[in-house]
Amino acid sequence: MDKDIIITPYEYHQALVSLVSTAKQNFILMGELLYRLKSGDNYLDAVGEGIDTWIDYVKQPEIGLSVGEANRLVQIYEHFVERLGYKKEIIADIPVKNLHYLLPIVKDMDGGKDVDELVNEARHLSQRDFKERVYDIRHEQEERTYTFVIMRKCDQTGSLERVYVLEDEEKEEIIWLIKKNYDEN
Repeated sequence: MDKDIIITPYEYHQALVSLVSTAKQNFILMGELLYRLKSGDNYLDAVGEGIDTWIDYVKQPEIGLSVGEANRLVQIYEHFVERLGYKKEIIADIPVKNLHYLLPIVKDMDGGKDVDELVNEARHLSQRDFKERVYDIRHEQEERTYTFVIMRKCDQTGSLERVYVLEDEEKEEIIWLIKKNYDEN
């Protein structure tokens, strides 16, 4: 960037928002291109000699995708745009990971209000919350079970690690923290 141009934090933010939007759109466009190349083995005619399989094609240095990544992008495009008829712009607004979580559910659906509601949830929920929502849908008859774990957080780095064995003074501190939290609530 030119040193004479003053850029405000807001302009940085706007530039970032624009790039994120473009990246999301590019995932869908990549899915479309991969879908068209994979359909009818068109990738075989795309680059000439030396590419004999889909795996070889997507692993080329110019593309550099894993087979799993390429196939997920193909499936997202195929199911949401080609099969269910959503506009690419709408699907591009949804985090790719949320679309990936949603894929197994919509594969068995024909569209309609239920799919629209799920697509809307995928658009608005965080990746973690949407993953929980999908789990609930897929396991609606099962009651969840939980295991409590004790974690230790480093004050300097913020990293977490699971604690398997506690010293007596650590047990006392944990009991004190639990009581304090319980009394405040």
